[in-house]
Amino acid sequence: MRSRSRLEAQNLDTIQAMQIRMNLQDLFKMDAKTARRFLERWNAWVQVCDLGPMKRLANMIMGKAEGILRSIDTGLSNGVLEAINGNVQAAKRKAKGYRTKRNLKAIVYLIAGDVLANSPT
Repeated sequence: MRSRSRLEAQNLDTIQAMQIRMNLQDLFKMDAKTARRFLERWNAWVQVCDLGPMKRLANMIMGKAEGILRSIDTGLSNGVLEAINGNVQAAKRKAKGYRTKRNLKAIVYLIAGDVLANSPT
């Protein structure tokens, strides 16, 4: 018997936590409507388990469920915005600040103009 199968048979808390995590990853392979039902069933499953940290995680995820489902529906993430923000912050540090907001805005458009102009609305 494989070691993972043997561990799963022992019903350890760690294996249950791993199963909860792996099951949640399936959420991102679904369409938005299916994902909504799946997320509700996933949360119900986690809430009846005896793992406090996983229950707290599920509560946090359910608090952000609309944003997660919107991301699944649109196929968009905030990764591009985070990258732009990192570049803007680096420019601010490098320049030791700008005298006006107008100057900062000009730098942001120089750094990220193509992405901002071509982003979906």
